[in-house]
Amino acid sequence: MQNSLNLTLVSLFICVILLIPAGAGSQNFPSGYDDALKQFQQKKYDNSLEIIRLNFQPESQSYEFRMLAAANYLNLANHQQALQHLNFCRREHTDRSEPITLTAVILRKSGNLYGAAREIIAGLARFPDDVPLRMEMSRVYFLLGKYPQARLQLDLILKSDPYNIHAIYLDGLIFIKERRFDEAEFRLSNVLGMKAVPFYLLPSLHNNLGFVLENIASVNVQNGDAAGAKIKYREAMDHYSKALSYSPDNKIYMENKDRISSHL
Repeated sequence: MQNSLNLTLVSLFICVILLIPAGAGSQNFPSGYDDALKQFQQKKYDNSLEIIRLNFQPESQSYEFRMLAAANYLNLANHQQALQHLNFCRREHTDRSEPITLTAVILRKSGNLYGAAREIIAGLARFPDDVPLRMEMSRVYFLLGKYPQARLQLDLILKSDPYNIHAIYLDGLIFIKERRFDEAEFRLSNVLGMKAVPFYLLPSLHNNLGFVLENIASVNVQNGDAAGAKIKYREAMDHYSKALSYSPDNKIYMENKDRISSHL
């Protein structure tokens, strides 16, 4: 049964969280920052960088512009330029955790998972209550296949933030990897029922929930429960169709929908 566990670790979402700390108002940012951030959020990374260049004052050593530039370069896959800005931020702003988290994101996306883990572990020693940093630690552990360690990080996050969508979603993905499909269905359905589910997460959420339901249906077939299997297959089809409606060109979503149609 082919399916992609779409982790959607989304540098865009991560970057926005790091670039706009809770409680920060636009009055705290340098001139031009809001326009550059809007371009970034619209995925117009080159435009955002051009606005930064036009407004950046070297003598001000703007933390905000450097972080935003790093986020743009990350999404343009120019990791070297991104790290140059982050290294400056880390050197000049040792009281901030965000540059550490974004550095770890870049290392993870570069495939250097153990390098990312080292950065995060050192960062958590200094910022033990930092949720984005701990969330990134759980992602790295997940990708390393260290599911108990990943879940330990998620448990710590959910103790302080029981409705953290990304923590609950990743917990659901861990259940899938462990082939504990009933628990995975419960977790992913919880995420889907939340009010503030980010739009970008919906395609992979529906796809992965379809995958879970399809596997539950297969177990029902093996147990002789044809009626129960039919219900789960239909639910899985609904979720594959929804995933495809968000991302019509996704070949895996197409294959999933085509494959399950034979069961209906």
